[in-house]
Amino acid sequence: MIHRLHLFTTNAYLVTEGTSAWLIDSGLPRDWDRLLRAIRTHGVEPGQLKAVLHTHGHSDHAGNSKRLREEFQLPLVMHRGELARVERGENGPLTPASWMTPFTLPFLVHHFPGFTPDVILDADLSPITRDFGFPGKVLFTPGHTMGSLTFLLGHEAIVGDLIRGSLIPFRRGGAGHFYHENASLAQQSLHTVRAHGITTLHPGHFSRVTLGALPPNPHQRE
Repeated sequence: MIHRLHLFTTNAYLVTEGTSAWLIDSGLPRDWDRLLRAIRTHGVEPGQLKAVLHTHGHSDHAGNSKRLREEFQLPLVMHRGELARVERGENGPLTPASWMTPFTLPFLVHHFPGFTPDVILDADLSPITRDFGFPGKVLFTPGHTMGSLTFLLGHEAIVGDLIRGSLIPFRRGGAGHFYHENASLAQQSLHTVRAHGITTLHPGHFSRVTLGALPPNPHQRE
């Protein structure tokens, strides 16, 4: 089961199956208390998590990961394409992908506690399922960043910043994210996700998206 953990400006996700649980993304450092409360709301103690998995390594998705490892001895898992960013603890350049991008600038946090992941993934993504028992499938979906991952569970997908949810509450449409390293590659990755029969996308920002409600090319510059 997928549980949305609504942080200040970002979504993290708790995946549960039976007595096992996995955290996907960890929010900004300022989200620490809110993150722990949200995990516990679902009857899970942070120290019980199997691993912290990451869709990518920006500050709002990996900002608490180092502290989770230090306080709860949780393994951190990430694609190699994000390694330089998280070791540096800095987002690096962000490429605008929308006319709305300037309005997001006051909310950006560029720095976070840097770390080296315990498990660094390359082409082989199987350690997530083999070593940590994750009950779904993992796809390499570059575009927003070059090491972005998507996590599939049934007909649902946790996509990080591959797309964003609607700015209007309860609306199930969505759009391309405000930033992408490579928008064309992000569109290809979205096609990859579609090909797996996914119907619902759980993004890193705003509410969930019904795939059929997305425009044909949400990554076209607005």
